[in-house]
Amino acid sequence: MALMPGAPRAADFTDPLGMLKDCHRRVERFLGAQMKVAACDPGCPLDTLHADGARQAAHYFQTNAPWHTSDEEDSLFPRLRASSHPRAAQGAALANALEADHVEMAPLHDVVDEAMEAWLSDGRLDADQHARLNAVLAKMHTVYTSHIAREDGELIPLAAEVLTPQDLVEMGREMRLRRGLSVAE
Repeated sequence: MALMPGAPRAADFTDPLGMLKDCHRRVERFLGAQMKVAACDPGCPLDTLHADGARQAAHYFQTNAPWHTSDEEDSLFPRLRASSHPRAAQGAALANALEADHVEMAPLHDVVDEAMEAWLSDGRLDADQHARLNAVLAKMHTVYTSHIAREDGELIPLAAEVLTPQDLVEMGREMRLRRGLSVAE
């Protein structure tokens, strides 16, 4: 049994807003996996299931999650800010708040990465590191829960209203290129 069951993507690059929501589900799953790992006895090496979960979550947050952040900060947020739609100012204000969350989360991910790597390499985690890991993961859970709720409940519906079909096509194209995929794929 996997620590993090996989889920198929519901959206593709023709639906960039749907892809953002899909990514939120992955963030929730991988953060949940990290929390399950942190619940293990820190004085012992991680079993295969939890070690694999720690590695998969670290890989996701170091590779795919930055693409998601760029999808928002480099593709979505600028379009909301540049829009002449009557609700664009609301979108821009929301984008500013969400960007602040991104900035807050970056160093927290670094703490988790360092602790998980130490646990994997040393076969144990000292009590102070373990306490800090759990505190940081609790903070991340709180921030991500609020952040994702705002994006799914406010930002994405607003973007669907404010952005033009051409904006969405261009976003999908940028998202493909950001992942090293050709536009024709």
